[in-house]
Amino acid sequence: MDLPHSDALRAAVDATWPPADVVTIPGWRLRVGAGGGKRVSSASAEGPPGEIGAVEAAMAGLKQTSLFRIEAEEHDLDAALEARGYLLVDPVACLVGATDGLQPPHRDRVLYCDAPLATHVELWEQAGIGPARRAVMERVRGAKCHLLGRSGDRPAGTGFVAVAGPIAFLHALEVAQWARREGLGTDLTLGAAVFARRAGASHLAVLVERANTPAVALYSRLGLVEAGGYHYRVHP
Repeated sequence: MDLPHSDALRAAVDATWPPADVVTIPGWRLRVGAGGGKRVSSASAEGPPGEIGAVEAAMAGLKQTSLFRIEAEEHDLDAALEARGYLLVDPVACLVGATDGLQPPHRDRVLYCDAPLATHVELWEQAGIGPARRAVMERVRGAKCHLLGRSGDRPAGTGFVAVAGPIAFLHALEVAQWARREGLGTDLTLGAAVFARRAGASHLAVLVERANTPAVALYSRLGLVEAGGYHYRVHP
């Protein structure tokens, strides 16, 4: 399977899970998160990194935590931040699969919604995905879909899939505690692939914390393979 280039994956992450704003500083891309979590509130190097102090000052001016997203190959930047006392947190893997290699979910277990229903909101709230993170989904301008998974006749899981060119990303996949171990996470992932394929995407990608071994195992069983990753450096 041909995997998308890492640059294309990074661009698709920002397009399918966009920050509230972006501040450009020489050598840096600083995301303004508006409370939407680390992924939309971090700084990344663009080309050769600029002065770390300059982006630190910008984050302080925005009243954001000093937080950097470090790609797997950015060893020098990682070492420089470690020398400044930054701590490594939340290593993340990017797993990717071809949409035409993923089968449809079990019939009638996944619904496709253009906008979030009250049930989506309730399930996300139970999982700690509050208004600021749901606002990230509202900012997406491309093709997107709110997935709703069912266990029997009860809503039991949800996810958000958005498309950026040939790449779709599945975000905010959550299954209610009482409905786990029923394969609903698998069906929601397969449902995301169905939507992605219909929207013209050749690949479905997910971001998962490496410590989340059940999620890594789920995606690996479906044939998704690692195509990159990153971690954060945060100032204590």
